[in-house]
Order: sequence, then C-alpha cells, then structure tokens
Amino acid sequence: MSRYFYYLTFINTIASMAASMPKILLMDKEEGAIVSILVSIPIGLVVCYVIGRFFQGFPGKGLPELMDAYIPTFFKIVLLLGVGIVWYAAGLLSVITYSFLIKRFLSPNANLIYIVSLILLFIYYGALMKSKNVLYVLEMIFIFTVPLIFLILIKGFTNEHFEMDFVKESIMHIQNYPSYHAICAAAFVFWGPANLIIFNRVMIKKQSMTWKSLCILGLFGTSVLFACYFGPIGLLGFENVGLTTYPGMTTADTLYFRYWIIERVIFVLLMFFLAITFGSLLTHWHVAIELFKSVIYFKKFKWKKHNLTPHLFLIIFWVISVKVVTYLTEYQLLKYTGYFYNLFPPLLTIMFLLFWVIRRKAKA
Repeated sequence: MSRYFYYLTFINTIASMAASMPKILLMDKEEGAIVSILVSIPIGLVVCYVIGRFFQGFPGKGLPELMDAYIPTFFKIVLLLGVGIVWYAAGLLSVITYSFLIKRFLSPNANLIYIVSLILLFIYYGALMKSKNVLYVLEMIFIFTVPLIFLILIKGFTNEHFEMDFVKESIMHIQNYPSYHAICAAAFVFWGPANLIIFNRVMIKKQSMTWKSLCILGLFGTSVLFACYFGPIGLLGFENVGLTTYPGMTTADTLYFRYWIIERVIFVLLMFFLAITFGSLLTHWHVAIELFKSVIYFKKFKWKKHNLTPHLFLIIFWVISVKVVTYLTEYQLLKYTGYFYNLFPPLLTIMFLLFWVIRRKAKA
C-alpha cells in the first residue's frame, strides 16, 4: 500500500491516545478491558483489509464519484450527508478534547472559546487545501512527532517507578467478558483507512493490500493500545488510575527530562499531541467538507471567481464548535465520545454493504 495509507491510519491511532479512548478502557479495568482490546485487534484489521481491498479496485476514485456512477441520487445524498456529519463530529470531538487538555494542564485561566478559536484559525486554511497537500502535511507531522512520542512511551515503561505488580494485578482480570463500548473504543484506533472515501482520489496508482500491510497496522495499533492501558496502570497504580480524567496526560506528568531545557514531559507531549490533533482534525474536516461539497454546492456563490461554498461549511463548523465547547463538561464529553465510538460499527456495516453493492454493479 501507499505510504499515505499508513499515515492516515497512524495519525488516527496516535490521536486516539489524547482522546477519551484510554479513559474508557481504564474504566473497565476490572470488567474485561484486556479481552476487549484483544477482541478489537482482529476486528480492526478486518476493517482495514476490507476498506483497503475495496478502494484498491477503484484507483483515483473517492466514494462520491463511485456513488455517482452506481447509486441512485436520493440514497447518495442521504448517505453522503450522514457520513459527512459523522466525520465532522469526529473532528469536533478532537478539538474539544484537546481544548480541555490545554485548559487543564497548560493554561487553566484561558477561556475555552479563545482556545477553540485559536485552534480552528489554523485549521481553516488547512481544511481547504487539496487532498494531496493534506497528505503531505500528515507525512510531516508523522515524521517529526510520532518517533519522539514513542521515545516518551519507552521512557515511561523503563521508568524506575513503573511497577509491574500493578500490571500483573490488571492481568488477573483477563477472565472477565469484554464489553461492547470498550471494544468500540479500542477498535477506533484502526478506523483511519476509512478516510480513503476521499483520499483515494489521489491514490492514482493501483495499490495492493497484503499481509505485510496488515502486520504493520496490527503491530502499530496493538502497541498503542497496550501502551495506553498498561502505562498509566504501571505508573499511577491499579486503583488510582481510575480517579484521573486524563490518564495519559497525568501519567506523562510523572515523568521528567533530567538534562533537557524543559524538564516536565507533559509540556513536550502536549506540543506533540497538538500537532497530532491538528493532523487528525485536518483530515476529518477535509473529508467532511469534500463530502458536503459533493451534495451541496452553490455554483453562483462566488467572490473573484472563487467559490465560497467550502468557506460557508467551515464557518458553520466554527460556530457549532464554539457553541458545543461552552455547553459540554468533561464528563459529558467522555459520555458523548463513548456514544460516538459505539456508532462506528453500525456505520461501517452500512458502508460495507454499500461497498458490496458498488462492487457488484461495477462488475456487471
């Protein structure tokens, strides 16, 4: 597969570390969280395989183009609007989550509206870029941040205060049954290839989804899942880890660089996660705008020969984001993020049925 396929997956995977996924898993630490992680891995890899195999048969075409050719107009409009709303919600949850992180750990006196507006100011231009340029941005973010994030993870697991006894205590609960919401939260780290519904437009060369590709995705996703789960437990304790709102960031705050300019690891990690969140938000909202454009496009809404329809969508995105961030609390954000994770399996089921119809009509 193209390297951009991996970037789409890896950015989504790392962004999940800063979201509510670790908290949801750790809330079930005594109720089958480990089994839920183990179950989510093959499910996530199947999703990656199905999406990759489908789009490799239609190089250079996104979902809107395929639906134009093979799906009736009414169903096309309804489905694309629905998927666009889901992708917008994914980006919205990312920006709100990171805004809460900044307010809690970096700037407690700052206004949430100001924080959200500042983040969206940078997203505004990025979301309007061409799909190819968005992939270039993801590549730069991945190269400069992900290796350093993994170095911080290694530092956490090799820390002298990391207690294996807490990890062993958590493994004692492996006999418990998995839960649906924990499986959905863990499997979300593998949902990155779903962005091919738009980015497959730039995958002009025919791709090949191989077992090597699945092994790379599985190894990366599994490492992130177990790091998110066992890292906070080993450093914060099996009982205490459930008391933290952001276990990943609280865990990072227990680490420090002895011989560096910035001693507290959390400040460095926040900057890295800001870049990752920017990439994730950029990806989701770019896909959402392209989906909405394929259904709603005002041809006469122009200024100096430049169509303003995408700007209209972004302004609506901005207004909704500001309204939501003033309404939600951290507890409500966790609850609604859990609902969002639970929504993805039914959505993917509908998408797979749609893929089956398109492939069948294409062969006919």
